[in-house]
Amino acid sequence: MAWIGLAIILLGTSIAAFPIALQRALTICQSADCLTFNVAVINQPTPEEVLVLQQLGLSIGHYAIYQVAFVLLPCLLSFFVSVLLIWRPGQKRMVWFMAFTFLLWSWFFPPDITYQVVPPSWHRFINIFLLAPYYVTWQLMFFLFPDGHFAPRWVAPVALGRVGLIVAGLLFPGSVLDENTWPMWVGVAVNASVICLGVYCQFYKYRHGALQHRRQTRWVVFSLSAVLVPGFLFLGLLSLPAFTQPSLLRLLAYPPFTLVIAGVYLSFAVSILRHRLWDIYIIINRALVYGSLSAVVVGAYIMVVGALSTLLYVHGSLFVSILGTGVVALLLVPLRERLQRTANRLMYGERDDPHAVLSRLGQRLEETLTPDMLLSAIVETVAQALRLPYVAIALKEGEQFKTTAEYSAGQSTERPFIVDEAGALTLPLVHQAETIGQLIVVSRAPGEEFSLADHRLLANIAHQAGMAAQAARLAVDLQHSRKRLITSREEERRRLRRDLHDGLGPTLASHSFQLEEAIELLAGDPDNGVASDPIAAAALLRDLKTQTQVMVADIRRLIYQLRPPALDELGLLGALRIQAVQLTKTNQELHIAVETAPAQLPPLPAAVEVAAYRIVLEALTNVIRHAQARRCRVHLSFIAGQPEMLEVTIMDDGLGLPSRFQAGIGLISMRERAEELGGVCLIDSTATGGTRVIARLPFVSLEAS
Repeated sequence: MAWIGLAIILLGTSIAAFPIALQRALTICQSADCLTFNVAVINQPTPEEVLVLQQLGLSIGHYAIYQVAFVLLPCLLSFFVSVLLIWRPGQKRMVWFMAFTFLLWSWFFPPDITYQVVPPSWHRFINIFLLAPYYVTWQLMFFLFPDGHFAPRWVAPVALGRVGLIVAGLLFPGSVLDENTWPMWVGVAVNASVICLGVYCQFYKYRHGALQHRRQTRWVVFSLSAVLVPGFLFLGLLSLPAFTQPSLLRLLAYPPFTLVIAGVYLSFAVSILRHRLWDIYIIINRALVYGSLSAVVVGAYIMVVGALSTLLYVHGSLFVSILGTGVVALLLVPLRERLQRTANRLMYGERDDPHAVLSRLGQRLEETLTPDMLLSAIVETVAQALRLPYVAIALKEGEQFKTTAEYSAGQSTERPFIVDEAGALTLPLVHQAETIGQLIVVSRAPGEEFSLADHRLLANIAHQAGMAAQAARLAVDLQHSRKRLITSREEERRRLRRDLHDGLGPTLASHSFQLEEAIELLAGDPDNGVASDPIAAAALLRDLKTQTQVMVADIRRLIYQLRPPALDELGLLGALRIQAVQLTKTNQELHIAVETAPAQLPPLPAAVEVAAYRIVLEALTNVIRHAQARRCRVHLSFIAGQPEMLEVTIMDDGLGLPSRFQAGIGLISMRERAEELGGVCLIDSTATGGTRVIARLPFVSLEAS
């Protein structure tokens, strides 16, 4: 209802003021004050300008329609946008604020005309309820759009102080608080400073805001860069003599500025209603460059011409104009290149300087103390250097990729939204021809494709990140291996303690009692009349001998589980051949061959021997149980290099792996034994249908550990 009431008041006063505005534009001005250009009034033609219009075949009526039409253009646009906003359901407070702001901007005519359609007693009402909100919303919308908050926070006192000053000046007209009593340069300086601060707020929100707000702010940044700054410089040009003398140029000067205002209105409207309508990154880039270039060129021209005119005491000289144009022309090319680099850096980060990005990345990696922070440092550096909303690194775990480090310019809840809407570019992280992960980057805007320069730089970064990812993965694997080693050691200690406590301990205690009883049987007890019984003592000792033999077998079993004695007696090759013979005796249909290359293996670390021995025995056990094979070949080969390693291959001609293969406890233990040494254990089917197990056991990892 408040919006409807305000709309009725504004439309009513504007319709009533329309004939007055038209009549003013039709009135020939005889005063010199009419030559002063003012955007807040309807400009009237001078007699000289009427003659110029007549020479062109135009009447003063044509000029009046031309002038009033361009006043109405931004106002009608604002009213239309306000209607669209107010009809959108479920709006937030900021949208309501913008709806009323657009409605106030649709006030067709300046206050001096509006005052003529209402009684004088209403002037204070117009000042308080129409003019004050009009100026306040115009000032605040640059600070509050699009989220309704002041950012950075320190601008809030300045903005609110400016609002208070506007309201005070309207409540107490004619006082020192009224801007109309100030010198013109003071008013211009205050308004320009506040508007520049509001423009800075929009750029700040564009750089630091959430993703949704950045997309809306782009349009405002575009309009401020493309039209607003050159527009105000255009107003500065209007102070030159060419625009303060009766001429056709002065008559035609107002419409371009109204188009500037309409452009700003339109940018706010699009950012609210259809902020994803077009990808305007390139437009913004060009607008920043050429808008700033226009501003600097016009400013430089004004300064040069003004300075030369003052020094030479000439005005309107062709020589001065040509000289000023020459100075500006000399500055044009280097200035454009510098502005282009600045705009690219603002929007695309350091894309045009790959050496700086890689140096910065290398410096961050050198400063990172722990391997687990390497990937986080990479994604953060890449995102900040290239102005990307989201960067992540996913490492390969089995056949899947798991995200291990990510960086988002917004909040954590925005990350799925960013990737789903904007899409992502995935680059492989490769180390020694093996894909170990992915670098995931999201473009700066939805639908925007990365340029060739972006692809080249990201490829170089992915190369560096591949080595860092491998280092991080090795650090994680080492940590997991240490945990498994500690766990295995503790489990082994627990097992030994249990076997010694539950087996050997009670047995030795029992032996002590039995020996004591045998001594008593042999000695007898003459004092109590008990004679010795050698036969019973001998039987007891024979029973004790049997128990001791069982205990010795248990001790040998414990020792064998720690390290098979055959490895120390026969070596790895001899121990495996003995086991192959024993297994062949239990399954006479299976022939097992044990081979080496070279024929004589070099001395092997103890842990490598144990791991190879256990892996081969587990593989042979699986062959006997599941493969139904007739031949099995065990091949041991020494591989020289850095590091040196032992490769163990067990291959049979059996049934092979099932279609739905799932590793059991035995196969998992084989892999764990290889991984504990820093090696690998691979299981697959052969071309002929059998199964092949390949284990590579490096020497260096063991010695280092």
